[in-house]
Amino acid sequence: VQVVPITETSDELKSEKTSKTESTRVSDSLHRNASFQKKGWGVQLVSDPKEIKALGDLFHVSDPENLGRGRDVRARDKYSNLAVVHAWRIHKPETQQVYNIKRSSVKTDVELLTESGVRVPVVATKLDAVAQRLVNLSHVVNEKILLHGTKPEHALSI
Repeated sequence: VQVVPITETSDELKSEKTSKTESTRVSDSLHRNASFQKKGWGVQLVSDPKEIKALGDLFHVSDPENLGRGRDVRARDKYSNLAVVHAWRIHKPETQQVYNIKRSSVKTDVELLTESGVRVPVVATKLDAVAQRLVNLSHVVNEKILLHGTKPEHALSI
């Protein structure tokens, strides 16, 4: 997901134009990368407005005082919110299969613990309601969406 800060003095159209250029650069780079394709990876630009809206809701800032802090901050102006400009669905079927197997294993472990009388706590996050609009999360294993940032050139190593 490409997110840009919105400042009081910024020109959102300028940011969007720059972001579209970045979107094209990232997509082209991923599609041209032979090892990316040989390893079974696929990339698709997310274009569904409902999905983009849900992604934007993930990045809703309830406390703007926490924006503009940290070593990754490039914007010099103060900003009070973030906007999703583009999002890509990056997938690798092999990795999804491994994930599904591990999730099934965790489900079995949770069921065994519950049958043994061990109470497995449910952990709630601020992202739960929005996350459910994006993907089908398993409540049995307390599956969550967590956010982190990375540079586009490092996406393949994740």
